[in-house]
Amino acid sequence: MMEEEGSQDPLGARDHVVYVDNMTRWNFTVLPLASDEDSQNHSESEEKVSPFPWRNDLNNKIILWSGDITELSVHAIVHSTNERMTERSSVTETLYTKAGPKLEAEIKNNIKVCKTGDAKISEGFDLLSRYVIHTVGPRYNVKYNVYEEVLPLYFPRNPQEERESLAHLPEDIGDDMGEPVIPERQIRIMDKPIYPKSDDRDFDDKTVDLNAEFGKSINGTVGQHPFASMQADPDTQKRLNPRSDVDMKKVEARKRYERLLKRARTEDLTDIASLRCLYRTGQDRFGRPVIVFVGRNFPASTVDLEKALLYAIRLLDPIVEQDYVVVYFHTHTSGQNLPPMNFLKNVYHILDHKYKKNLKSFYVVHPTWWSKFATWFFTTFTASDIKQKVHSLKGEWSQVLCSVRGRDCGGIVMNGASKLCENSDFM
Repeated sequence: MMEEEGSQDPLGARDHVVYVDNMTRWNFTVLPLASDEDSQNHSESEEKVSPFPWRNDLNNKIILWSGDITELSVHAIVHSTNERMTERSSVTETLYTKAGPKLEAEIKNNIKVCKTGDAKISEGFDLLSRYVIHTVGPRYNVKYNVYEEVLPLYFPRNPQEERESLAHLPEDIGDDMGEPVIPERQIRIMDKPIYPKSDDRDFDDKTVDLNAEFGKSINGTVGQHPFASMQADPDTQKRLNPRSDVDMKKVEARKRYERLLKRARTEDLTDIASLRCLYRTGQDRFGRPVIVFVGRNFPASTVDLEKALLYAIRLLDPIVEQDYVVVYFHTHTSGQNLPPMNFLKNVYHILDHKYKKNLKSFYVVHPTWWSKFATWFFTTFTASDIKQKVHSLKGEWSQVLCSVRGRDCGGIVMNGASKLCENSDFM
């Protein structure tokens, strides 16, 4: 119900609120008068077809407005910032002030970084908008008042403005995606040049006689070169016995892992080892080695994640040749200890197949609701191969640990298993 005129505003009501329904849509804005120059260009552009036709339905969704975005009563507003989320502009200061301290804490503890081209979303907290979308945008200057000049070119408000805009549009507006079309760059790129499909006959299958070609400039020496012993057309043999995409990906993944393993064995990783967050401990009752990862000792927000991966490879590579067990202590961890999900996905795909094959159990000690959800999401959509091997231990089950005496693991002293269970792997 609408309040009667003259009634007092309720306590805590906003002084200034801008509602979208009260704002002027682009198709209802006032059209400028046509100039003499536009009239002259009109006859020249009659035969042309505008790449941006007049669409009233689309213009009805556009609003050109200038003001304080924190006063907008909308679903989401966009906050333009830098990659480190540390920009202190007047807009940012107003945003943090009206949203309250929770927004700044959310950015500092959870979002942290927003790379160019990405967008991160957070709650609006005390703002009128429900969400805030953070992204790295161009720097705006008041002197660049181009919206009113450029918007009619791409979103004309009637057929006349559509025709008049043709004279102001550049000749080359790019392709459907707005990318520039450069003929010199329009080369044909096959998905797999050396393994084309059997029904693909568009490529030029011309055979070159290498001996004859080299013989033009090197008389009599080609036959002595090891390259001369190759087949006339080695691609033909590759097409007869092509490797599948799966095999190629396995070979590439293996080479990538071997390069990382070589780096892990040569680089100085003492700073990662001093954290005491990942180490080998005792064995379970089946004689399998147990790897312990202490979450609260891992400063994910400040540590070099690439060096952390190299240290893990150096430690685990000789161990994962056989069956092994991992125990992860989630005790007393915070957002500062949790690596980004993208990093975990990359690690899972980089590690050799033996890591997943020989992993028998992965125990999460003292899980939280969020860690359970993240574990389920990760093992469902990324690491489905190990989904049945991950187990969460809580309550008295957290005391069913490996037989290491007196080692501090995130606030839990592993004094041996105080309780045994038929399904437990530990002694």
